[in-house]
Amino acid sequence: MRRVMGAFLSTLVGGARPVRHATAPAAARYFVVGDVHGCLDELQDLLRKAQYDDGATRLVLVGDLVNKGPKSLEVIRYCREHEIWAVRGNHDDKCLRLFDGVDELKDEYSYVRDMSTDDAAWLRNLPHTLTLPHVDAIVVHAGLRPSTKLEDQSPQHMTTMRSLEGGAPSAKPGDASWAELRDEAPLVIFGHDARRGLQKFPFAIGLDTGCCYGGKLTGVFLPSRELVSVPARRTYSAARG
Repeated sequence: MRRVMGAFLSTLVGGARPVRHATAPAAARYFVVGDVHGCLDELQDLLRKAQYDDGATRLVLVGDLVNKGPKSLEVIRYCREHEIWAVRGNHDDKCLRLFDGVDELKDEYSYVRDMSTDDAAWLRNLPHTLTLPHVDAIVVHAGLRPSTKLEDQSPQHMTTMRSLEGGAPSAKPGDASWAELRDEAPLVIFGHDARRGLQKFPFAIGLDTGCCYGGKLTGVFLPSRELVSVPARRTYSAARG
């Protein structure tokens, strides 16, 4: 990740938490994939169906690489091995809190016990946004607050927002979708909103189609906006959020 990423714009939140915005180098095209949530088999199914060629296309994941699915640690190591680009999601933050001992390590997160410091460092170094300037797009896990500069975006909003309520970001799915209301370039590619499923708007595309809940794993090619999906092999989690 550090070798292939462009320059990072880093700030500190609360004097401690780094917020990183990365810019990708040029690629002929990109394939951006929705929330994997530990579903490594489905990710590999999707790459086969899309006829993904890492020589001509760069793979980007929208975050939430871990939790809910069966192969969270395997996803992290697959990404590390193949130098896959990704942005940071709320479940990736959860994984790091578990690894750091901030949150209680329950059995459902047992994979964290087997994580190495290198695994955690890779996850910790993921940017909150990845700009793809040659296709005029930005990848973020959850969303971007309107009329706010990138460097002023809150990490909480970037990893948890789904809606706008009175113009303010909200995690609630019942309010107006921020993506539907977005009315300016660049195109934003995001995940995090399985309840709404696939979202296609002029300036935003939402790719969380609920793979870990028995739905689909979806990716989009840029700049063509061609969508590719594969079904989940089974249902791994009953709860959505």
